[in-house]
Amino acid sequence: MRRRAVAAEAYVTLFAIRVVLRVAPGALVAWSLRLSETPPPTDREQRLKEAEEIAAVVHAVARRHLIPMLCLPCALATQLMLLRRGTRARLAVWVRRAGNCITGH
Repeated sequence: MRRRAVAAEAYVTLFAIRVVLRVAPGALVAWSLRLSETPPPTDREQRLKEAEEIAAVVHAVARRHLIPMLCLPCALATQLMLLRRGTRARLAVWVRRAGNCITGH
């Protein structure tokens, strides 16, 4: 995997997802949930290694991105980049009540 090319892809993907989250957040999350229904990968060990590498690159790029990135755009970008490579990824969103607020991760 060429790390620089993956980093460039991550940068653009993070930006695009951030824009779509502003415009149509419900549609993006619904789309993401449908993606998790794709067939499972064939070579589990190789796909797991690739997934870990892509997630690391996405988070490294997110830390240096011009637009501040939270966990949801990172998770969606990682999921999309894995799907482009034929690997299924499931998005998990957790929320809890903290006093009068709801927090999520």
